[in-house]
Amino acid sequence: MSTSDVTERPLSLLLLLFIGYTSLSFARRALQDVFTAELTIPGNRLDATQLGVILSSQTLGYTITKLFSGIFMDQLNPSAVFVFTLWSTAGSLFFMAISSNRYCWFVMYTINGLALGVGWPAVAKILRT
Repeated sequence: MSTSDVTERPLSLLLLLFIGYTSLSFARRALQDVFTAELTIPGNRLDATQLGVILSSQTLGYTITKLFSGIFMDQLNPSAVFVFTLWSTAGSLFFMAISSNRYCWFVMYTINGLALGVGWPAVAKILRT
């Protein structure tokens, strides 16, 4: 193993983790901004209370999993957890995009919050090892 391999691997890993976690952060914030902008659209089907419940479900799921995933990350494979986070976030956002049902949005956004909460502890564990 040459010295260039030793320095390239950590840099490429750091770059991929940065891109992945930045994408997760954008996914979390973008939908909150879209939901609040939807209130200004005339004739929309959702009122402020329904949007608040949907946003709160994501925040609650995010908080719960962020709290407990730090504890369980010692027993789990952080790389597999981070890949699961990326896939489940992408899947929940995809199903939200093709659905117009507010109950589907509630379920998918809750799943999104649950998935996003385990992202940072997984990244922190990967960076420490």
